[in-house]
Amino acid sequence: MDAAYTVVPRPPSIEYFLLTPWVHSSHLHVLENLTLFGIFGWWTERQLGTDSFVVVVLVAGYLTNLLPSVIGIGGLGVGLSGVTNMLAGYVTVKQLWLLSKGGLFEANIPWTLLWCAVSFFLGLIIVVHSIAEFTGLIDPATGIATGVHFVGVMLGFAVAIVTLRNVTGRGVLDG
Repeated sequence: MDAAYTVVPRPPSIEYFLLTPWVHSSHLHVLENLTLFGIFGWWTERQLGTDSFVVVVLVAGYLTNLLPSVIGIGGLGVGLSGVTNMLAGYVTVKQLWLLSKGGLFEANIPWTLLWCAVSFFLGLIIVVHSIAEFTGLIDPATGIATGVHFVGVMLGFAVAIVTLRNVTGRGVLDG
């Protein structure tokens, strides 16, 4: 069976631009992205609210796959890995901020604490790995869209900073 991206007409086709976040290179690619989307998306949706979460995911799906090519830091991408990297960046920054304020561990529900710890460390690993691949500190595997992943992480940082500014009246970098 062909991967979805092999049957979608190549750019500059309208089909490619409309479907870019939703087609994947393999079944494993879909499974990896859906697993990470579930892990990070569950918490992020609770933080942002459903309407904002849907808008952020849709915008990130297109921006992360198309923007690297436009700004010259990579080619066009396919799939949701830009979105999952955006969610990893958001979760990492937001949980670091909550931890710095003592709010991460206020809940006394053990599975919630475990989920926060696992998602934070998984997000941190993904963020550091994506940045290291993009900057050339480590060699990316064949076919990895380092520009897509990097734009996703940066977009996640931006969403976290904007939402923290809305909550606190100050951005996360303002102290």
